[in-house]
Amino acid sequence: MPIVGDYSCHGHKSCISVTEYAVIGAGSCIGRESCRNLNGRIGAQSCLTPEMKDDLAYNFETDTPQSVCEDNSGQISASSCWWSRSCQSNQGRICEESCRGYEACQNNSGSVGAGSCTGEGSCNNNSGNIGAGACTIAGGCAHNTEDIPDGCPSLAAKQAGQCDGTVTLACNDPTLPSTPLMPTSSPSCSKTKDVNFDICFALDMSGSVCSKYDPTTCDNSCTPFDQCRDFTVDVGTCCENFRSIQDFTIDMVTALDRFNGEKSYSIVQFASSGSLVQSSSGDKLSTIDSVNGLVYTGGFTNHDQAILRCREALSGTPADRNKYMLVITDGVSTRPSQNPVDSAIASANLAKGDGINIIPVFITTTSSGQEALDFMSTISSNGMVFSVTNFESLETLEQELVEEVSC
Repeated sequence: MPIVGDYSCHGHKSCISVTEYAVIGAGSCIGRESCRNLNGRIGAQSCLTPEMKDDLAYNFETDTPQSVCEDNSGQISASSCWWSRSCQSNQGRICEESCRGYEACQNNSGSVGAGSCTGEGSCNNNSGNIGAGACTIAGGCAHNTEDIPDGCPSLAAKQAGQCDGTVTLACNDPTLPSTPLMPTSSPSCSKTKDVNFDICFALDMSGSVCSKYDPTTCDNSCTPFDQCRDFTVDVGTCCENFRSIQDFTIDMVTALDRFNGEKSYSIVQFASSGSLVQSSSGDKLSTIDSVNGLVYTGGFTNHDQAILRCREALSGTPADRNKYMLVITDGVSTRPSQNPVDSAIASANLAKGDGINIIPVFITTTSSGQEALDFMSTISSNGMVFSVTNFESLETLEQELVEEVSC
């Protein structure tokens, strides 16, 4: 029987389609589209969104459904299913204090524990019992096998003939710890200490990000569609790879904002040229809005402009705060047309001279290779390059990068 530890399945499409019975530990299933089609148990405080834990303003009606913990046959333990539209079409029971996400826990056949179904539209179209103290928000627990009558606290109470009492469905689940199981983004650093910094994210929008086959610029509204477009995202995002860059940036901002201290975020987009999207006056929420509002441009790759624009953004920040530049990219410089690599290195040296720590985040593709990694190492302030082999794995770098900035 496979056993997956606590705080697992945080990557995009991680822990899916495991036919053998498996036990997944607590604090798991946070990656987009994770923990699906499983034949086993999922631990407590799983299928949660970090944004919900941070009280981020999350629009459950319009934001991208996360599709976590779907189509499983085993039990999902307590305090789980807080993602929007999470935990749907499951056969096993869902334990107490769960189903708080918008339209969570729909179309299930197992019971739902007490104190659950508090998200708008949650626990609809189910056939199992629903525990006491559940369904406390309008639009939830509708179209089930049985309806809860007025004044009755739960389906379980109705079925037990105790509509004026309290009935709790036992989940046979271990007692939850007194402290949350959700991992911090940087366990080796104290979030209580002051961490004062300003950080600029430079996001690559060049054609290689969305090119499916031979490299193309994809610079005419994400065309040609057959070579650039993924229809799982809107045309403004163009492809899943760029959506992964956006998600990674949002995750980094969310994690870094947990630390005490003065901080600011700026956003630069770059392809054939570079432009400042948000100045260094941005806070967490405005930065996330800016990243979600980016429209993919396609084009060539101009690291010189990316570094220059970030340098300008950071030049107006307080001198006593640490300054960081994260350059998230997948290729070597191809613009300006004359000496693109040398131009980028020269701009990087100027930024380093200003006291800016440049941290390359590099997606290694088959067309990049060692030459590109050597170039990234050259522009890096300490020679380190944080690299992955595909866009979906960017989120695996989050903890290391948070420590790099905050410790």
